[in-house]
Amino acid sequence: MRPSAPFWVHGPPIAVPELSVLSSGTWIARTAYGAFVRYWDLIYILLTIVFCFVLGWTLRFAYTEDAPMYTGWRILNLETYDEDRLQLCTRSVACGSRIGHALTKTHRPLCFRLTVIYSRYVEGTIVFKRKYSEKIQYFDLSDITGSFDAAKFDSWISDVVQNAMTVPYGSVWNLWHLTLI
Repeated sequence: MRPSAPFWVHGPPIAVPELSVLSSGTWIARTAYGAFVRYWDLIYILLTIVFCFVLGWTLRFAYTEDAPMYTGWRILNLETYDEDRLQLCTRSVACGSRIGHALTKTHRPLCFRLTVIYSRYVEGTIVFKRKYSEKIQYFDLSDITGSFDAAKFDSWISDVVQNAMTVPYGSVWNLWHLTLI
C-alpha cells in the first residue's frame, strides 16, 4: 500500500549502517523513485527504454554490416543450370593488434577489407559456399609518390577473388566432384 504522504514528510531516507554504500544508494533511489513516479507510469518508462535499446542495436548492426558493392554470376552449363555466384562486400576496419597499440599508445591504421562470398550451384542446388575475407592497409595501396596505385589494387582484388574461388582440399565440393568421374 502506498503511503498518502510523500517520503519527505516523514524525513529523508536514512542509510542503514549494516548495508553497503551501493545497497544504501539503491534503497534511497528506489524510495525516491516510488515517491515521485506513479506505478502505472513505469510501463511508459520501460517501453521507452526497450524502444531505445532496440533502435540502438538496429542502427549499430546496420552501420557495421559490410556493404555489398558487386553481385554477379556466370552460367557454366545451360542444360543443367550450373552456375557460380560471387558477391563482393567492402568495409574500412582498423587493423593491427588492439593490445599492441594500446601498450604503445598509437592508433591502429585503417585497412580496406574485401569479403568475397562465393557459391557454386549444380542443377539448381548449392553444393559449395564460402565466405573469404582479406584486408590491406590503405598505405600499402599507394606508390612511392603517395598516389593511389590502381594496378596494385586490381591485382590484390583478383588475388582475393581467386583465393575465395579456390575450393579447399577435403571439402564437400571436392568429394562430389570426384563421384562424377
